[in-house]
Amino acid sequence: MKTTVSLNGTWKFAPTHDQKPNNNRNMIDADTPLYAYPSLNRRDWESVPVPGVWQRYAEKYSIYEGVCWFCREFTLENMNAASLVKIVFKGVNYRADVYINGKFAGSHESGYTEFSFDISALVQEGKNFIAVQVDNRPIIVKWPNDWGYGVFGGIHRDVFVEVYSESSVYDVSVNPNYDVEKKTGTLKVSGRVMGSVGAVSVKLGGDMRKIPCCDGKFSAELVYDGVETWSPKTPTLYDLEISAGEQIYRKCRVGFRNICCRDRKILLNGREFVLNGACYVYDSPRYGLVMDREQLRQDLLKMKEANVNAVRTHYPMSDDFYELCDEMGFLVWIEPNIYCSKPADEQVNTVFGQQEMADAAVSMTQEMVLAAQTYACVAIYGIGNECNTDHPEAVPFFERISAAVRALDNTRPIGFASLYGRWLKSIVNVIDILGINSYYGWYGTMSTVDIEDKLEIEDGRVKMRRVDVSSLHELIVKTANEIPEDMPILLTEFGADSVPGYYSRACEFWSENYHAEVIRAVVNCSREHEEVVGTFVFAFTDYNDPSKPMNGRWNGLNLKGMLTYHRDYKLPFYALQEVYATPTDLKSV
Repeated sequence: MKTTVSLNGTWKFAPTHDQKPNNNRNMIDADTPLYAYPSLNRRDWESVPVPGVWQRYAEKYSIYEGVCWFCREFTLENMNAASLVKIVFKGVNYRADVYINGKFAGSHESGYTEFSFDISALVQEGKNFIAVQVDNRPIIVKWPNDWGYGVFGGIHRDVFVEVYSESSVYDVSVNPNYDVEKKTGTLKVSGRVMGSVGAVSVKLGGDMRKIPCCDGKFSAELVYDGVETWSPKTPTLYDLEISAGEQIYRKCRVGFRNICCRDRKILLNGREFVLNGACYVYDSPRYGLVMDREQLRQDLLKMKEANVNAVRTHYPMSDDFYELCDEMGFLVWIEPNIYCSKPADEQVNTVFGQQEMADAAVSMTQEMVLAAQTYACVAIYGIGNECNTDHPEAVPFFERISAAVRALDNTRPIGFASLYGRWLKSIVNVIDILGINSYYGWYGTMSTVDIEDKLEIEDGRVKMRRVDVSSLHELIVKTANEIPEDMPILLTEFGADSVPGYYSRACEFWSENYHAEVIRAVVNCSREHEEVVGTFVFAFTDYNDPSKPMNGRWNGLNLKGMLTYHRDYKLPFYALQEVYATPTDLKSV
């Protein structure tokens, strides 16, 4: 029997500058910080919503990076001495230290992945108390160690308690795939049981199967004839239920599809597929990092309007996002926050060589895969972005990350997003598809400091600026000759910035007109190279980016979006819509 108690709702909240407690001054007992103690008077604490981020709680927290506490009571029923009780967090940014009834339950680092703790020994029938210390200070964040988006803090995804009593099923894993040769769907199902569960039932549509349990576990690869395949054009999904006795322990929808790389092509269900993609850094003006399902739906509808069929996300996403992409028909590249680490080759004890950093990266990647493998939309597991992968300490680091992914799920290709095709010697040995991030026509062309644009005059008129992507052509050819001859290439980032509402017939820098021309030029360039099988424009919306200098154009936002931060259309949107609606899309399935 399983009971789920949602802890979403109103919590008590307080920031603290006392980030290193001292037992002699503010500890009530040796192991419990003052703010975690159940009997503390919280009369002056604020009441806030969870999921939530403190940057949206009040103006005074809008740029706060530090330590905050979240507390609340909750009630558990139908427990006994043999019950298994788990606390599950879908996402906390960044470090979470969890206390139950004044006792330490566990800690977790990584802002965008699910984690849980066994709290059976800490809880009781009836009233209980939870306190969570959340720390998003950049000095303690391991990954990403280079920020390019807003540093939101808080319990930003669902949190709940699961109680398993008597005979129960838990830790269920589901991974569907499609066998192109045999034309059958395959469903890998596994999990654990407690009590007297002898078999687990798997119901797919109207098809019921039994999996026997042994030594407290169950595992099987089930084969289904005659299934319809999932694709962006026909996102067919089947209802799946996993149960024991009368109780359903997992209920979801699954799609059967096969994606692989062969002969410098991406094949979806055995047919060539071209990715018309967009990078997506989720940031809502209303919700911040909290992934509101309706906001996600509206963003994805606008992507559909722009003829986008694939999304690259820059951190692991929520279940709501994956479910919507399954339903609406998007392929998704997801990746952990292993970003922009570029140590010189002679440096030692880099982020790649430190055991604690490597362990955190592997754990984060494993959590990402375990949460995402159920969803048909998830097509590519990225393992890093713009890193010096040829550094002596980086080579074993990325070998370990790649091996961790393949051990959990070998049904999807592994990718890496390189910086202008640099540092490829080692990374191509552990990936299936190479991404190239480049900003020809933008960085290196305009100035981020002196933003006064000086246009040429011709015959007494201002000359229209043209976008020069000749260097991109050269880069693609060079890169294709340096990687394995069967490895496909994606342009995983490109674009420019435009100030919303700034128009220029002469295509001045920072204008929506110039931004639109960059989009057209890069996508059209990619279509001239058969080894390039798709593009991901960066990014679909403007978003908070404190890494950008305040230079009279950047104003706290990254302005590379096809849409503004408030989701109004920019000219680049229409350029993307135009170039993604070409006959090339007929290759897609």
